Amino acid sequence: GLVGLSEALINGLSLNRMPLEDVTAEVEPLINRAIAVSPKLAEAYATKGLLRTEEFLFDEAMPLLEKATQLNPNDAASHRYLGQLYERRAEPNRALEHFSLAATLDPRDFLPQVWRCVELVDLGEYADAKSACDKARELNPSNMWGPLATAWIARAQGKSDDAIRWIDEAVKLAPTDFNLADQKIDLLLTLGQYEAARTVVRGLPASEGFFNLAREAQILLVESGPEALRRWMAEQKFADRASTGAELAELARLQFVANDAVAARVTLAHADRILDSAAADMLDGSQIRHEYAVALTHAGIELKGGGDTAKAQKLLRDFDAMLDRYEQSGGMHYGLYTLRANSLAMQGKRAQAEAALQVAWKRGWRARWRAEREPFLAGYTLPAGK
Repeated sequence: GLVGLSEALINGLSLNRMPLEDVTAEVEPLINRAIAVSPKLAEAYATKGLLRTEEFLFDEAMPLLEKATQLNPNDAASHRYLGQLYERRAEPNRALEHFSLAATLDPRDFLPQVWRCVELVDLGEYADAKSACDKARELNPSNMWGPLATAWIARAQGKSDDAIRWIDEAVKLAPTDFNLADQKIDLLLTLGQYEAARTVVRGLPASEGFFNLAREAQILLVESGPEALRRWMAEQKFADRASTGAELAELARLQFVANDAVAARVTLAHADRILDSAAADMLDGSQIRHEYAVALTHAGIELKGGGDTAKAQKLLRDFDAMLDRYEQSGGMHYGLYTLRANSLAMQGKRAQAEAALQVAWKRGWRARWRAEREPFLAGYTLPAGK
């Protein structure tokens, strides 16, 4: 009853971009009531732990999820949520352990197999990842997560064409999931197929207004460089179109890569007043495989925009510690090395940054455009090869 409703609300977060604070306001009283009525109800602690994970309150999530697995060691969902927490904390080996337990406890549920596939990709175990993804698609052929996770196996090995084919399969099952469009656009940029990338943007609904323009901006950046992007943003009066916290955060990122870090810093301060990124997703281990790091964008904007150098250096230290934890936990996705290269470049360690990019290339990284258009890596020697 209560717990099922809470889970549905939390899972709705990613499906319809429901603001986290709205979900918390609805879910929290329900879970607390469930715990008051049944203090030994494992699922209630598990759901509260999942909510804390979504809020990036990892230290609060851990005891709740551990309590859930102690109260009921055979609850598959509790193990799955614990796996998700370890993934966010950049501990892929521990995450895999709990996803595998969940898969054993509930062999008919496809989700633990999806998560196993994803962690196995991070651990470089591609054959086992393929088996897990095959199983996920067999258990639930109508859910987009099976093909999407399969696309990540291909992408991790530098097989961009195969990755696009699997994303197209996922799109058939979830035509309104715009994250799929973003991932396809990135892969098309890697292949240098700029017009094909624009075609994807044109296929998205007009309701994506600001973000469709942001996608156009990203394609222009990769194709024509930061100065062209800066001119385009001025012509479009792009800065005036951002109003929500998420839109302002994306505007700040684009101003930064357009070499206007001073403007980006003003925008970010405005976004933080709405979003409070300090508490949000600065350090999210689940984004390593996507080469995405809010902490790096914030640090870069502080350093280039004449901001707080000490704050930037602390962000980089915390970020490097997360990358080290991921590596010590068996993580070897190329995203580890491209993100590390970016952090090293911000610290002025050019030779080490270039060496990290060489390792990324050997590990399957092909999105050379990310480094070419990254303010701190621009002009660095990049790996040769197709």
